[in-house]
Amino acid sequence: MKSARQIRIQVAQSDPVVEWVAQEAGKYIHLMTRRSPGRLPSTADDDEGCLIQIGTVDQFPRIWPDVKAAGQDIFADEIFVKAGSGRVILSGLNSRSVLFALYRWLEELGCRWLRPGPMGETIPRIADPLRKVVRLQETPSYRHRCICIEGSCSRQHVLDLVDYAAKRGFNAYFLQFRNSYTFFDHWYREERQAGGPPAAFSVEEAEAIHGEIKRAALDRGLLLHMVGHGWTCEPFGIGGTEWRPTTQAIPETTKRFFAQVGGRRELWGGIPLNTQLCYGNPVVRDKMAQAVAEYAGTHPEEQVIHVWLADGSNNNCECAACRRHRPSDLYVDLLNEIDRRLSKRKLGTRIVFLAYVDLLWAPVRAKIENPDRFILMFAPITRSYSRPFGGGAAAPSKPVGPFVRNKLVFPTSPEANLGMLKGWRRAFKGECVDFDYHLWRDWVFDPGQMQISRVIYEDVRNLAPLGMNGFISCQAQRLAFPTGLPLHLLGKTLWDARDRFDDLVRSYFGDLYGRQGTRVRRLMEEISQRIDPSFLRGEKKRPLDFRRAAETYAALAGFLKRRVRGFLISSPGDAVHAYSRKILCHYIWYITSLADLYAKVSQKDSQVTEALAAFEQGMKDRLMELHPVLDTWMASAMVRHVVASAGLPYREKIWVTSEPD
Repeated sequence: MKSARQIRIQVAQSDPVVEWVAQEAGKYIHLMTRRSPGRLPSTADDDEGCLIQIGTVDQFPRIWPDVKAAGQDIFADEIFVKAGSGRVILSGLNSRSVLFALYRWLEELGCRWLRPGPMGETIPRIADPLRKVVRLQETPSYRHRCICIEGSCSRQHVLDLVDYAAKRGFNAYFLQFRNSYTFFDHWYREERQAGGPPAAFSVEEAEAIHGEIKRAALDRGLLLHMVGHGWTCEPFGIGGTEWRPTTQAIPETTKRFFAQVGGRRELWGGIPLNTQLCYGNPVVRDKMAQAVAEYAGTHPEEQVIHVWLADGSNNNCECAACRRHRPSDLYVDLLNEIDRRLSKRKLGTRIVFLAYVDLLWAPVRAKIENPDRFILMFAPITRSYSRPFGGGAAAPSKPVGPFVRNKLVFPTSPEANLGMLKGWRRAFKGECVDFDYHLWRDWVFDPGQMQISRVIYEDVRNLAPLGMNGFISCQAQRLAFPTGLPLHLLGKTLWDARDRFDDLVRSYFGDLYGRQGTRVRRLMEEISQRIDPSFLRGEKKRPLDFRRAAETYAALAGFLKRRVRGFLISSPGDAVHAYSRKILCHYIWYITSLADLYAKVSQKDSQVTEALAAFEQGMKDRLMELHPVLDTWMASAMVRHVVASAGLPYREKIWVTSEPD
């Protein structure tokens, strides 16, 4: 029998990302064929076939003569794949697009990326992967496709997510702060201990992990979005790594830069990150602008830097200099000063600024002087996720009140939030993206995942009609419990907004559960229908009816046990299918445990404390199996929040800035 010809890989140019693509191609060729491909020098002629050529589109002028490389447009992506009869060409506008071309080709061959981590990908056995004819030329529907770190996470959690993000077509990753300490601290000091004493975790350890994640993103050609929080602290010698009161002594010479609220200049709630500054003071703006320029100059690999003001709301300065201006006007003054300093240094760094809580009220005086430098980030943190944005310029369902300093009530309906965006779009005509929170905490309220998945899908499809060209997902890093459908839909729809929801969902469940996919999908749909997410979000006018919630969860627990347990044991499938069924077993426990907890809450039972402790202990006991797919730290916090809404123990303060429309 004639042996199969060796597959060889040829890299068309000297580029570290393209070389990384070649290594990745070699890995997957080996996984599919159990044969390791060889390498052909870039200058060598191919005379045997069975060749994979990899490079940017300008390296293949005879095949794509009318296509030009992306040049200075760092956000542009387009892929080109030509495969069949023993020859494959993987190309793109830039080296990052070449990586996307590889993954799209592998998908055409049957590879699937269903959740982050090794238990989320399926690789078929193929004797001759270069035989299949594939022709692809694709431009993503949106230029900005980014995941932002939040929640509790380890080094490996984030590395797995960065790897998944590239496979799912995201072109950027956002590491908040200068070292993302607070998110790693939640895992290493708290969650990983599973109820034991807190462990030590240092800023230096966070910086080492932070650097490794940056390298992983850059290896893949992903854009780095950086910082955001901290510009109101760090330039003034105040640590700003987490949302906790500081023990640091603040000198009076620094306090004079704080916002004056109620006649006093002091830390807002003792938390530096939540403390606004006196932005009407030119010294404050000068210090912040200088800090941004110095940071950009020393971090040229970070091409997108977020410049945000303090967190919290209704905490702006009331001094005479500040009261003459809206916070957004002084914010624009600061942004213009940053632009001037960056231009003087000849730095092309893009700056992201945000419309968020008090800053939703657009400027009335100041204008961005250099729109090409900036990206407006619409961050409607107080919106409801019970329904999506409208597809057009919908009018607010209820007028949002005028700007009244430190007495603002924020909009919750999607339409009212979009009404606030209109004011900014009149003031700023440059690029605009949605920074949204579907997968931050709100996923806890829809355990069936189908309602929040539909809202994500519709929101992404509506971005273009609403004048936005991308999405940054502020989210927990571990969101595949019981499935990774919401994040899968986000990535797929950002890449191609024309894809149909039902087609995407059907194929996803089939890939995840094999021939039982339709059955599991129906289960998840029924769960999302029976549990009203808007009830758990506290959006109902009546008090939370925990008796009804407990009955619903109890019925669902029995429903799941009857419908699922049989095929969990008997169904065939590969390792990914088996792992997915195992997660469903834990999911049955999760629903059953919540049913018991909410029953105790509805009865004002004295055992509610024990029931909540049992729920949390159950998650700790399952941590080693759940942690790759579920942020148990955040899930516990949000369940405590729901219990607290009934006025019972374990109240955890969750930041709420709005009232229902």
